[in-house]
Amino acid sequence: MLKYIIVKSPSGEELPILFPAAIQHRNAVPKDLEVISAGFVMIFEGTLAFSDIGSDSLSVEPRPEDRALIEAMLNLGKPIDAGLELGDASETNNQPAALAVSR
Repeated sequence: MLKYIIVKSPSGEELPILFPAAIQHRNAVPKDLEVISAGFVMIFEGTLAFSDIGSDSLSVEPRPEDRALIEAMLNLGKPIDAGLELGDASETNNQPAALAVSR
């Protein structure tokens, strides 16, 4: 399980931040940014499962629109096409040639 907060950037854009459950919500808030919502999410095989529990430490609740923001950040449900041609592992310093993303 992960925790998340949605913050408002200085330009007004809503940005999700995901972090480990061991960290309190209030300790994950960047300085000078407004918290819009917060909650808990699990990622299982490319699908998000949200809790309806919010943050006690910030006194805010999750919103239905949080799902779309987090899915967009993680690029879930959309094909990844970076326009890259990947070689085999021997051509990339023994690193995997591609990251498989499934839903």
